[in-house]
Amino acid sequence: MSVAEIAQDFRFLERLARHVLDSDASVVLELVIAQLKPQHAGGRSRDLCWDFEIPPRRPLRFRTSNEEGANLRPDVYCRLIGPGESGWPFQRQELVIRIWSLENRLNFRPDMDSQAVSRWLRQQDTPSRVIYRLHFDRANKNQRGTVFHLQLGGNPVQDETEKCWLSGMPDLPRIPFHPLDLILACELIIANFFHDTFLELSKDPTWRGVVKRAESRTLKRYYEICHSYLTNESANKQVTLLRSMWNV
Repeated sequence: MSVAEIAQDFRFLERLARHVLDSDASVVLELVIAQLKPQHAGGRSRDLCWDFEIPPRRPLRFRTSNEEGANLRPDVYCRLIGPGESGWPFQRQELVIRIWSLENRLNFRPDMDSQAVSRWLRQQDTPSRVIYRLHFDRANKNQRGTVFHLQLGGNPVQDETEKCWLSGMPDLPRIPFHPLDLILACELIIANFFHDTFLELSKDPTWRGVVKRAESRTLKRYYEICHSYLTNESANKQVTLLRSMWNV
């Protein structure tokens, strides 16, 4: 899959999911596409190497969702470099989904939050607060955990604007999770927070093509390892599935 094809899929993402994306999303995705220039890395083809970042101060934002009766607004920021070695999709995967609350009952919890948080909320034109963050990462060298994993909480990068419910948490546990690219992260958000849209998009052959190409680029190696383990009886006697996916 060439860099140009990945860029084209981001254009499809912006067009097909426009009605659930924030009005700034088209600019954010154009900035991503502008970063997707073919690069040379060792002996690999220039058309296959890529690197892009969506910074936390200008994330890919979604519109406000009212699923489950709560006004919540998801966004995504990330740094992705690919492809990785040994068939992995990424050299580096740092992708964060934040969930912002616009609900007073969630923004301020009298039994848990200080009056400083209450004053901070009153100073905002539209009071909002991050109630949780999901970090989808590729393990660093010598980092304990599965090669690809999920962490809840994580270190805040914008603590003064987030005031996240979960701050200062330990990095553990690192929960096994398959690799996740920007398109698959957006599908996950849409499925959870804009369910009717998810069902409609799932009927669209163009959308299915975008997601299936992302699945092929991102998930193939991970599930090949899982399948090999589960079907090779002699090999899996020596190690558990978790151990076979462990980084160190």
